[in-house]
Amino acid sequence: MARRMQRNLMTPSGGQLGRMEQGWAYTDVEAQARTGIARLGLTIDDMTPYAGSDFIPAGATLTRRLFTYPINLRAGGITIKECLFRPTLADGWNVIMSTDWDTSTAPPNRNVVQDCEITGEALTLQNRAQLLGVDGLADVIGCDIHHVGSGIGIRMAAPTTYETYITSNVVRDLQSYGDPAGSGNHCDAFTIRDYTAGAGRHVYVRRNWFDCETANASGAMFLQAQGNIRQITFEYNLFDGGGWNFTLGDYGANTYDDIFVNDNRFNPTGYGTAVRGGVAPDLWTNNYRLGALPPNYAGAVVPMP
Repeated sequence: MARRMQRNLMTPSGGQLGRMEQGWAYTDVEAQARTGIARLGLTIDDMTPYAGSDFIPAGATLTRRLFTYPINLRAGGITIKECLFRPTLADGWNVIMSTDWDTSTAPPNRNVVQDCEITGEALTLQNRAQLLGVDGLADVIGCDIHHVGSGIGIRMAAPTTYETYITSNVVRDLQSYGDPAGSGNHCDAFTIRDYTAGAGRHVYVRRNWFDCETANASGAMFLQAQGNIRQITFEYNLFDGGGWNFTLGDYGANTYDDIFVNDNRFNPTGYGTAVRGGVAPDLWTNNYRLGALPPNYAGAVVPMP
């Protein structure tokens, strides 16, 4: 995990903390305290068990629920706030999914998953290592995602006409199982597999701490163009842990473009900071290794891969 200068948590009146403003500006303990239900001073005791359909109806808003099985948000326009996801069974599903697997398409309207804790701790190591915390297109804001195989994955992302925000999240304690060269899993804190350009479409990835310190690490951010990928912005994130911190990769005839990377921090414990297998990013500015000194924690410059 990243090592940052320890400071005291400043808790405003009401017992709530603000969300992370930079993914790299907090200690590990502070970052976790500023995400998920912990930020609001909530625990499992404040949650009402959810016993409804695993396919959430369009336009629904669910708040302060305990989910013990995976759900699908494919109907769209759904808001999930201040909830705890702690599945005791998975049955081949990821914890939160947004894809319509009958048509391999994204929801017609934006989904929001906000201030939630998502954990695979109640499952066996083998089962939790196979899980993705959030799978598909949704705004993911202020969530604490841990003890799963991978954190947040964007795929099957067309056709939509809305922007997507991945903001102020912590992904940590990813779980490895087996030999990654064989039948074992591969761990990414954040990944994008396809995202085509279009009117109103852009993914903004800001203010997150993506930690991939685990045996089977691919890396903190892995962009792999299984379909073409366009219009992605990365700002104010900490890319942390094993593998490569930041990977841009073509896949067969598919590629990526319109990638903007500004003012992030890198803390590699594996292969290195950044690597690419295709074109250079369109913007690469003010990216540094994680330093020790506030306010910017900027160490050595990370060159464009």
